[in-house]
Amino acid sequence: MRISVIIPVYNVSAYIERCVRSVMDQTYSDIECIIVDDCTPDDSITKCEQLITAYDGPISFSIVRHERNRGLSAARNTGTEAATGDYVVYLDSDDSITDDCVEKLVRPIERDASIEMVIGNNMNDSNGHRSHRQQQERELGSRDAIRDFFFCQRGFIVHACNRLVKRDFLIRNHIQFAEGLLWEDNLWTFYLLKHLSHIYIIPDLTYVYYCRPCSITTGTASDKKAHHWQLVYGDIAQHFTEGESGKEARYFIRYICLQLIRIQRGQDIYQISRPYLKALRHDRYCKEYIVYSIIVFMTRFGFGRSLLSYAVQKMLNRRS
Repeated sequence: MRISVIIPVYNVSAYIERCVRSVMDQTYSDIECIIVDDCTPDDSITKCEQLITAYDGPISFSIVRHERNRGLSAARNTGTEAATGDYVVYLDSDDSITDDCVEKLVRPIERDASIEMVIGNNMNDSNGHRSHRQQQERELGSRDAIRDFFFCQRGFIVHACNRLVKRDFLIRNHIQFAEGLLWEDNLWTFYLLKHLSHIYIIPDLTYVYYCRPCSITTGTASDKKAHHWQLVYGDIAQHFTEGESGKEARYFIRYICLQLIRIQRGQDIYQISRPYLKALRHDRYCKEYIVYSIIVFMTRFGFGRSLLSYAVQKMLNRRS
């Protein structure tokens, strides 16, 4: 089974060696690594070329180049189109994977080739302080089971990285990352969940996510982030799944509440939230509807953000 590791590269000179070396150190050998040069202005690609030239191992490396900077989503899409593997895994260029990441992600598929996606556990590293949320091993063998796990039980995280996804599944269902948007993982996961029917979650740590101050989201101006946020959640609202809109709205309304708390303003957010509230009312999700109404009232009167944020997490993140 051939695995394609896709690494978009833009302005990550300080981190790219750690990332690429983590692929070179894999215990699983049938891997192609596709590095997508998104017109990076620094020496990141030069460092990649030097590492590849010096590498003497079984993993094949190739560099695909964009003629202009098109963003993370476009780079991931380009990598997916260039991939020849049976499964793909996305690796951000400022992160790394454990030495046995691919080997462990592949194991469930070696037993059952009908699995469309395998999910590992992430380690978060913030200035050397590491933490992670342990997900238990489980297999979900139907679309309904997957959607119930995600939407009703606050299941797996929406990050696109650290998932081994069947490439044919992505192509067949026309699942791509929306170009030019922040929070593209949220939108990608939303559409992914419309089609997934068989996934496996392993308990092993396979990915290290490094929090850095100048990443795409942390280094973007607040107004721009708010605009992108509105585009992402506006798109989700326009494409709720027929017959399941309440379940989807119930999950994503917490993000709307938290965004409203953070920016303490909100005519645009009130507008975006209308289809979510309509879906909640229709499917009788009273708790979520009441929480949102309270948040709107309290933000208008300037109540503290930390208290509100804590209340939302407590009230909306409980398992069903």
